[in-house]
Amino acid sequence: MGIIENNGSFVVNVIKNEKYSCGYGVGINFTFRSTENDLLEYIQKRFDDNGIGSTIKDKTLSVVGEDNLKKLCDFVDNNSNFVSMKRQEEFLAFKKILYLYIHKEHLTAGGVQKIKDIKGK
Repeated sequence: MGIIENNGSFVVNVIKNEKYSCGYGVGINFTFRSTENDLLEYIQKRFDDNGIGSTIKDKTLSVVGEDNLKKLCDFVDNNSNFVSMKRQEEFLAFKKILYLYIHKEHLTAGGVQKIKDIKGK
């Protein structure tokens, strides 16, 4: 599904926020933007068929939540051959960060630093 490579974004946000014990909040999701509703609905159907929950709002398909993101990563692993080495590296970094997130490392200062380091590469 090479279209994910072109219009999809694996998003990791690290935001300074004192309300968290480690001083940062971490958000992780996948977005796909398109002006074509048929395309968004097609991708959502493919995701639904693979147990990946998603929503469409304002010309953007979004996948959030640990379980959905894990399933999305499995889906991409099984259905995509990245043309761009840069996009493949971004996806691999996203998977590493998702692993840290699932294991709650984003709730510690050390984990946030690991996420920042992966993101910075």
